[in-house]
Amino acid sequence: MDFLRRNDGTFTEFAAPGANTAEGRGTFAMTMNDDGEIAGYYFSGPNNAVHGFLRHSNGTFTTFDTPGAITDTRPHTDEEGYIVRAVTTPQGINQAGELAGYYGDAKGVVHGFVRHKDGAFDSFDAPGASHTGDLGTFIMSINKNGDLAGFFYAGQGDLARGFVLKRPPAPGAAAPRTLKKPN
Repeated sequence: MDFLRRNDGTFTEFAAPGANTAEGRGTFAMTMNDDGEIAGYYFSGPNNAVHGFLRHSNGTFTTFDTPGAITDTRPHTDEEGYIVRAVTTPQGINQAGELAGYYGDAKGVVHGFVRHKDGAFDSFDAPGASHTGDLGTFIMSINKNGDLAGFFYAGQGDLARGFVLKRPPAPGAAAPRTLKKPN
């Protein structure tokens, strides 16, 4: 169970719909914008799948999984035989209501995502990011302009490498993106 503390000192407890209640599981709020929208992730199901949530300022929830993420409760394994579970984890939200974070696919590769206010998604891989289990691109924040910051791993034993992805200017002005769509 998470909580929201208001300026007057009162608390509101909340949990994402369907969140596990076991110790160490549940709802994890990660970020909040000035409008009172809260984003994070929650555990659910027998394999402790991790799903994203957006708690609107009126207390209602939108729960989601990124397209390309594992969404079922079946056991999955990566190329090396390690267990892979469903993971969609929002890490940042901006004033426009855009969420940024990362998700894992059925092969265990991690990709960055942006969920736009209208519910549409973009996903990204940093150039040179690994495409093997539990490695890849991790987006950790999004600013008011929609610029993204995060880190990636190029391979096993590699150090984390940081990146910033600047949002392209308005239509009509050319600017190359520095990240590419996942393979």
